[in-house]
Amino acid sequence: MAMPLKSLGRRAVLAGLPVLLTPPLSWHRSAQAAVRRLEVVAPWELRGLEPAQSGFVFHRMQIAEALVGTDLRGALAPALASRWAVDPDQTTWRFTLRSGAKFHDGTPVTAASVVSALERARSGGGALRDAPITHIRDDGETVVIVTSRPFAPLPAYLADFSAIILAPAAYGGDGQVRELLGTGPYRLSGREGTRRIEAEAVPEAALGIRYTAYTAVPEAETRALMLQGGQADAAMTLSPAAWERLARAGFDMWLAAIPRVRVLKVNAAHPAFASLALRRAISLGIDRVAIARSVLRSPDLAATQLLPPGLAEWHRADLAPLRYDPVEARRLIEAAGYARRRDGLYAKDGRTLGFELFTYPERPELPPMAEAIQAQLRELGLEVTLRLGDSSAVVQGHRDGTLQAALIARNFSLLPDPIGTIAADFRTGGAWGAMNWQDRDLAAAIERYESTFDASEAADVRRSIVALLHHHLPTIPISWFDHRVGFSARISGAVVDPLERSYAIDRLAWRS
Repeated sequence: MAMPLKSLGRRAVLAGLPVLLTPPLSWHRSAQAAVRRLEVVAPWELRGLEPAQSGFVFHRMQIAEALVGTDLRGALAPALASRWAVDPDQTTWRFTLRSGAKFHDGTPVTAASVVSALERARSGGGALRDAPITHIRDDGETVVIVTSRPFAPLPAYLADFSAIILAPAAYGGDGQVRELLGTGPYRLSGREGTRRIEAEAVPEAALGIRYTAYTAVPEAETRALMLQGGQADAAMTLSPAAWERLARAGFDMWLAAIPRVRVLKVNAAHPAFASLALRRAISLGIDRVAIARSVLRSPDLAATQLLPPGLAEWHRADLAPLRYDPVEARRLIEAAGYARRRDGLYAKDGRTLGFELFTYPERPELPPMAEAIQAQLRELGLEVTLRLGDSSAVVQGHRDGTLQAALIARNFSLLPDPIGTIAADFRTGGAWGAMNWQDRDLAAAIERYESTFDASEAADVRRSIVALLHHHLPTIPISWFDHRVGFSARISGAVVDPLERSYAIDRLAWRS
């Protein structure tokens, strides 16, 4: 899972840079506090204390841990479980808990408390719901998990943010999370609505940064200005233009090639996407290189298949690459019975070929990319209308069937093994994946991959899965991803997790 990583180095922060005139939320209170607090800004709001809703923030800020973790190469690593093994029957797994682990309320982490948290995660909306687990039990200092069939990716599923382990006292009488009591090196010390949390290092942790905060700042330029003006120490998900400006100003800027892909999520029940020929035509009508060059400032990010070369096990160099070929695209459209009108648009039986394209500004590059796709497909002969909104509308539109197409950024490292996201998106059509599309061969290949513990067989099945997705285009890849992050000169030790699972704050220290 390792992905290439690059830092542009650090120089002194320039004086006289613009500052944010109206800082969000508690900036004034925090700035006036008698503590030195590391300020992290990112686009994503918290939607509550439930792990399935906001566990990714608590995990990234190292407030909570799952049973299994990952290292900074993307490989599985111990977290609350110090080690694990599967029995010869390949259905019984044993996870030994880390000795001496305690929750933030001081109570010990026991196998019983872990079992309770995992059972709760199974019944929620996270990845464990999709794992074929029959039961979970405690066996002294060991958590035993039994599956209904051999299921090799189970440790990766247990690394999901929705499976973070909270103390029994975290839950109220109604079973809902009332207080976030995790096991990470930082504990939650304050929360302001959906926009901000504050944390401090647990007493026994000898860390370079004692106080931290996470603030959700949806506007990319505002995040950049906060870093530039000294109101933030780490700014996540920056636009290419802002990233380049900050790099020139001497900030510590990082590019991380991460397993996230920008795709067109399409509704296969909609006339524009109902046939493979039309999905291929639309794919051929998109000039990915031009979009990557103009919007992302990197033509190498144009996707030639779903998953990028950095995911070497899931990338096939022998596949014919996705390409721009408007002549072939028009041939496929006309073969499907569409004729071009005088206004340049294709139509059949009085119905114009086109669709509504939804996207969201939380990722700042998506709206301009959507505009480029709209213009390119208009030139091809399709009428595309744009709509912007909150990213939650993707899920709602999938569930109620109203979504026609969406330009989204899909994370294939939600679990350390991409099979978790692939299975959720394409076997049963998860809310961020294929819509009104299924394929029996793909479903069989996914199940075969999940059930094998043989590395050679798993490699063969991966190749089949990649080929099937490339052929059928249930979602249409547009570009791969460089994660653009910046850090202030006040801190040392910055790194970027290639799976976006942690901000690695425990590695940081104040420079002076």
